[in-house]
Amino acid sequence: MATREDKKMINGHSYYVRQLPPTKALPLKYELTRILGKALPSLLTAKGKDDEVQAEAFGKALDSIFNSVNPEELMALIKRVVETATRDGKRIMDGMGSEAISFDEAFQDEYSEMYQVFFFVLEVNYGNFIKGFGLNIEKLRDTAGKALKE
Repeated sequence: MATREDKKMINGHSYYVRQLPPTKALPLKYELTRILGKALPSLLTAKGKDDEVQAEAFGKALDSIFNSVNPEELMALIKRVVETATRDGKRIMDGMGSEAISFDEAFQDEYSEMYQVFFFVLEVNYGNFIKGFGLNIEKLRDTAGKALKE
């Protein structure tokens, strides 16, 4: 099976994501499942339902995540995931000089963009896994982007 890769324009920036190799993807999947697992009951109630029901379930799932994980752990996970992408041809990584853009520089006052990139990376790496639950990843991404815009 070929490595999946994708490009997407988000907030006027070109993001590129290449699927992680299994030695990096599986430990990250475990960590994501541990953290996001608390949200699964809300998500699974929406399996196969219409977009409105899924959007409501996604909102409840986000509440569950934010109420069960400390902010530093969640931020570290988001940063770890997002740093696997490139933005306008530059790596998102601290301390790489002109060949990279720092995470803080890229997403200063752009939290919605950060969450959209986070879900885009998840979609490229784990889209089949998420779709296996009968969930609409695009609706999840859009709902999260709107809910977390602040």
